[in-house]
Amino acid sequence: MTATVDTYVLGRRPALDGLRGLAVLAVVAGHSLLPFSGNSGTTGVTVFFTLSGFLITRLLLEEHRATGRVDVRAFYVRRARRLGPALVLFLAVSAVFLALSSADFTPWVASTLQVANFANLARTPMGGLAHMWSLSMEEQFYLVWAPLLALLLARGRRGLLGPVLIGGTVLSVAIRLGLVLGGASSQRIMFGPDSRADALLIGCLVAVYLPHLQSRHTARLAALGAVVLVACLPLGPQGAWTLLPVALATAAVVLWAVTTDATGPAHALLTWRPLTGLGRISYGIYLWHLPFALAFATGRSTWTAAALTLVTSLSLATVSYLLVEKPFLRGRGSSRPTLVVDSPVPRQRYAAHSGSHAARGR
Repeated sequence: MTATVDTYVLGRRPALDGLRGLAVLAVVAGHSLLPFSGNSGTTGVTVFFTLSGFLITRLLLEEHRATGRVDVRAFYVRRARRLGPALVLFLAVSAVFLALSSADFTPWVASTLQVANFANLARTPMGGLAHMWSLSMEEQFYLVWAPLLALLLARGRRGLLGPVLIGGTVLSVAIRLGLVLGGASSQRIMFGPDSRADALLIGCLVAVYLPHLQSRHTARLAALGAVVLVACLPLGPQGAWTLLPVALATAAVVLWAVTTDATGPAHALLTWRPLTGLGRISYGIYLWHLPFALAFATGRSTWTAAALTLVTSLSLATVSYLLVEKPFLRGRGSSRPTLVVDSPVPRQRYAAHSGSHAARGR
């Protein structure tokens, strides 16, 4: 591949918010056990992973281009400021309910320590905190990826990013394939950081190779990706086989959204304001939805339970965003302007987005 100067500026992409909105709706539908939802929960989380890998990597690359370095410590601080307040609120409320019901605090401790995926692996009954595994897995991934990316860039080895990511993706898929063929438990397959890293890595790959991937064929790739995403929703227990297609399909849609001046029905859907609004608070919806999905499941139709779950989690996510997350981001102690999302200045732009969930939701 010939050398290409990376001058791409991500900026604000409403279509990515719309994709997040669709992903969180898929997760809520899956956890509400709607008749058509099948494997939609797994599909939604995989979309979040791929989006997260793309956004975080792209914005760190733009940081390096703008400043000559990647400040890993500042990255973690920004991520904590973006994700921490809503998470602390959710965990605090969860702790109160666990204490009042004399329930086991092991799931809460695992979620707080960002090791909920390992608790799931150990078959710990996680109840309303079962969904916290994906947040834990993302944090574990970025504890490795952000310093590695910064190190390679600092040593002038950007050319190694692609091979490292490709090798990691192949290894992750091979591990999952071996586990599936070897009859491993669904917990081992679905919650292992090694067997689920491919979606995050594929998102990172798109970010790294973005300057090479802008072409007139991206619209066709996106159309194919959309078909694959929809086709993978109802596949139920075969979900382990859909993880790679879903990640690749998401990558195609992301590539289309960020490299073309899209028009048409798909663009209209992904930029529809109610959907992009859902996407912007998808992190909060994801945090709050599962306890209510479980609570509303008894004595109601699945459709009623799903509607109540969505309305309740949407309401709480909105309150959390307006009263907790935004004030905290605007508060003192921020070394960078974290809410200037449309600024043409790269330093401001990556500060605004680098803590974004995917999923990522995320």
